[in-house]
Amino acid sequence: GHTLARFGAKTLIVDCDLRRPMMRGIAGLEAKKGMSEIIVVTFSTEITSGELGEMTIGDIHKLIEIQEKTGVLHYKNEKHLFTVSFHNGRIISVDSPTGSLEARLAGLLVQSGKITKSQAQMALSRWKSTSLRFEEVLLHLRFLAPEDLAGSLTLNLEENIRNLYRCEHANFIFREGSDFIEPASNLMAARAGNGLRDLNGVSPKSTPFLAEKIRQYVVQAGQENLWVLPSGRIPPNPTEFLANKRVKALLEILRGEFDIILLDSPPAATMSDATVLARYCDGIIMVVRAGSTHLEEMRRAKEQLDSVQAPIVGAVLNMLNVKKDPYYYKYYVSKYQDYYAKDTKVPKNKAQSLFSHLRK
Repeated sequence: GHTLARFGAKTLIVDCDLRRPMMRGIAGLEAKKGMSEIIVVTFSTEITSGELGEMTIGDIHKLIEIQEKTGVLHYKNEKHLFTVSFHNGRIISVDSPTGSLEARLAGLLVQSGKITKSQAQMALSRWKSTSLRFEEVLLHLRFLAPEDLAGSLTLNLEENIRNLYRCEHANFIFREGSDFIEPASNLMAARAGNGLRDLNGVSPKSTPFLAEKIRQYVVQAGQENLWVLPSGRIPPNPTEFLANKRVKALLEILRGEFDIILLDSPPAATMSDATVLARYCDGIIMVVRAGSTHLEEMRRAKEQLDSVQAPIVGAVLNMLNVKKDPYYYKYYVSKYQDYYAKDTKVPKNKAQSLFSHLRK
């Protein structure tokens, strides 16, 4: 972490060892709260009602996604009214009572050859005279099957979401429970939902409210570009805790704040925590303690990581005492000391000056 920070990369070390956390002591930090408090407290922030401002649409949707809630979210301002339905944290529909969304969906279906122009006009006419959703009218008229509707429905919903995110000022209210979701939404979630892309991915990446709350637990480690997120309170079930989707959500938000994130895990050979964390990582560095870690432990650790297809990018041989081991000491002296001494004879005073400059 120090090395990466010195090269200019904004680096964060996350103490994911929830059994014997040591990063706080190593970095000399006083903070006792950290990742556990973010997962348990910050990510449990209630979403009921309010006004967009400090909390953005991105924050609201991310919290509903993290908490895996089912219900309906209403946005309203002087120009727009949007209703967003969620099922287990996943967006399944976005509606506006203007009628333009239904007309656009009809146009997409005609353009893709799913229905004819006359069928689109008939469906729109029937939709205006009933309380059914436009998708449900199309299915009742048997103009197409649910699987034929899924692709165009997804494109239409994505456009609806983009229109929603253009609203900078609006009041919102969230009603939790499947009873608030219209039957047609449940129909599309159950029947055509399997063909829909994850609409949460259309959400804006900006979550300023959550990012600011997380920053309160991140501590600078006495060096520019280097920060530490302590483990926080130790949970009773570390492995299950790390496997929670909230940990993944935390890392997704932190990716937007830092260039490099290092996750410090418990020993991979004896604990399954490292295997869980590996799923969130772009690369794994195995740290092996010289003179202490047995070869069988290394093999077992690698087998566990390979079982989840963890991308192992290298290894570090740690705590190697070259003077204590005659073989390494002899190798070091003959290969490196002689090599550097051969062509780099620098006067003592100049060498001291150079060393002082490098330290600055």
